[in-house]
Amino acid sequence: MTIEKAVDIRQLIKEEGSGLVVTEEDISCAGLKANDLHEMSMEQASALTTHVFETAFEKVVSIECLLAEPSDLMWTGMVNGYSWEILFQGDDWIIDFDIEEVGETEGL
Repeated sequence: MTIEKAVDIRQLIKEEGSGLVVTEEDISCAGLKANDLHEMSMEQASALTTHVFETAFEKVVSIECLLAEPSDLMWTGMVNGYSWEILFQGDDWIIDFDIEEVGETEGL
């Protein structure tokens, strides 16, 4: 990936990577059912986040879940130098992606 493309994806995540609502299609494409979400394993959270990231940013990635706290309805992890978090807010499942402090091409 060129530095220009790396900057583009970083800018997209910065501008559009917060507050992504998980849809029924996202859940289904990740091989889950809506009633599975409250007790997702780290692998299931990674699969869901991978699908949402690839759909939103049109970039194929491998995502790692680092922390799963189903009792707190929170999962966090990393994808290519970006942090992510799944939260249950109101009636919606939300995924937030954030830019970590990494070099321009590191992790891309």
